[in-house]
Amino acid sequence: MAQSSGAEPEDEMAATGGEDTVDDRIIEQGAIVFRGYVVEAMRTDNPDVHLDSEDLGGRPQEGQDPQIKEIVQHLLVIADELNRNAELEHLIDTVEFDSAQDLFFTVFRKIFDDGINWGRIVALFHFGYKLI
Repeated sequence: MAQSSGAEPEDEMAATGGEDTVDDRIIEQGAIVFRGYVVEAMRTDNPDVHLDSEDLGGRPQEGQDPQIKEIVQHLLVIADELNRNAELEHLIDTVEFDSAQDLFFTVFRKIFDDGINWGRIVALFHFGYKLI
């Protein structure tokens, strides 16, 4: 019979380290991409308005990474297609809500209730931008 070392058995389902760090990094990158998207969309829609990532809670120069810039540019192309969707624009413009945050999370849950893909991510970014 094996002797117990006195240590509790390790829970195989427990996080062993690093998982939260990875999730935090993904969330951070998503926030940087979203801020970059909002800044560039605002420059396109309202060239007279100066907005940068710091105005949205980001850090100076955070969007200068070439990969971030490339993703933002792809998102802007797709968003331009969404802007030309008259039915979608009408829905966004006519929705009534008490709290932008509540509305955003309601739409978020609905968009991703049966899966995640880049089109849905862009649609959520576009919707978030329109709420600003």
